[in-house]
Amino acid sequence: MNYQPGEVDTFKVLQETTKEVSFEQPSKEKSKLDRNVGRVEMVFDQKVDSVKPDGTAILDITVKELVFFSKNSKGVNVDFNSKEDKGGTLASLIGESYKISMSPDGTVEVVDKEDIMKKCRSREAKTIFKDEYIIKRHTIRGIPKPGTAVSKGKSWVRYSSSPKGALDAKAFKKTYNVKQMKDGTAHVKMTGSQTNKEIEGLDVGSGSMGFMANIFDTKDTLEGSMVYDTETGEVVKSEEHLVSEHVAAEQPKDGDPEKGPDVLTMKFIHKYSFEKI
Repeated sequence: MNYQPGEVDTFKVLQETTKEVSFEQPSKEKSKLDRNVGRVEMVFDQKVDSVKPDGTAILDITVKELVFFSKNSKGVNVDFNSKEDKGGTLASLIGESYKISMSPDGTVEVVDKEDIMKKCRSREAKTIFKDEYIIKRHTIRGIPKPGTAVSKGKSWVRYSSSPKGALDAKAFKKTYNVKQMKDGTAHVKMTGSQTNKEIEGLDVGSGSMGFMANIFDTKDTLEGSMVYDTETGEVVKSEEHLVSEHVAAEQPKDGDPEKGPDVLTMKFIHKYSFEKI
């Protein structure tokens, strides 16, 4: 990434997680659905403060717009949009800044967030600016390693772990394939699959299902896309969509076989998008 000191760009990033639990009991003609949704959207200015000899850039991030939405089966907990809501603790974050470092491979570290944390007077605000969420928000996903040929038909591989809150922890192999080249811009499709390979530096962590994971049939679908400027090394747009579905079925003792078994389905859905605007 060809960062230049003093350069300023504006980006929009979205992180959304949905957890669903449904229980179908055909014999009793009963069903139950519980859904929890959490979404954070941020528009921010990114100013390049400096660039180290190894290519690592120190970036100053200023919050311009903010959306925070949280909902569970009982209703909406928080619905904040800085374009409409000018008061409250989350509104005070608009215009505040923090610093991160960005290495040439897209890896992020938090450098300084002291000033913005002084404005974090609610649980939601403190959550948004935890180190782990800042890192996830700004890490450039899928950028090819230096020396990688980027042209139509070429591909490269990157690895990542399950997003925070996933029902079971996994490592994913993500393959990026260049589908189209136009005026130095690569249009890339990403497909992901679970891998049992141990990846150096990749912390898979642990899921929330524990021993119960063995009773479920699991299916993961991970897809995404990216628009990559081969001249500047910049990711102009990126998105990922992960759906992890866990299904357990059992015929109840007194149930009607013709109506089918009781079915418990658990879903974890994670969306991420990043765009230069």
